[in-house]
Amino acid sequence: MIGKLRKKKLGVKETKVLKHRIKILGLGAAVLAWLVLMVSLGQFSILGNAVQTISYAPIGSELNFEIRNVPGLSSAVVQFKDTVKGGRIIFNENKDIGFNGLAFSKIVVSSDVADKLSIMRLTMKVSNKDLNAIGLNPYELKLYVNGKEKQTTFVEIKDNYNYYSASTTELGNFVLGKRKLEPVISSHTVQAKVQVPISEEPAVSESLPLETTASGMDIEETATGSAIELPVEEAPQSVGIFGAIKNFLKGLFN
Repeated sequence: MIGKLRKKKLGVKETKVLKHRIKILGLGAAVLAWLVLMVSLGQFSILGNAVQTISYAPIGSELNFEIRNVPGLSSAVVQFKDTVKGGRIIFNENKDIGFNGLAFSKIVVSSDVADKLSIMRLTMKVSNKDLNAIGLNPYELKLYVNGKEKQTTFVEIKDNYNYYSASTTELGNFVLGKRKLEPVISSHTVQAKVQVPISEEPAVSESLPLETTASGMDIEETATGSAIELPVEEAPQSVGIFGAIKNFLKGLFN
């Protein structure tokens, strides 16, 4: 009789433990199902990834959603240029994106309905602590999409977080940071100096041409073209001794 009572008590305890375990397993399954649902709906993200599911969006409409667990991104507004029936926008952190400068975060943004998206307006959120860690001040942070700088507006500082806004019409590689300035090359080309040899030519006289006479004297031509004749003196003829005596005697009788 006592043995039957003991067996009955043990059976009741085992049943209670079993029911308790079933409740725990059921609760765990419910939590897991909720997490899967949130991820599929784009309301929850893990490991630097986020997925936004689009069930239906008519042409010209906008979808406003939060972006969680992706460094630097806070929320987004997407405008549709065509009707969407089922689609996703995926935000995936990728630190391997090439960037020449100081980067806070690198993200790949993709979508299976990218051709139906008109524009995406992003709100970004970065703490002062994170900016100081990479050597940037709040006003230097910019958004780069596929290597092109987008106009980034500093909105406000709230609770030690800096808020920014920027827009893009394309998806792809997104980088939050500051690009290194490239050296500026002047558009003026440097031309080499070329030395041209100068031929030595005789100087041209501005005076009137000269004519040479038969006697070898230079005669300058006047403005009327006539030449000036100069008197020519006869050179004395040399005589011998006998000739000189002859001339002396001839002078006495004359």
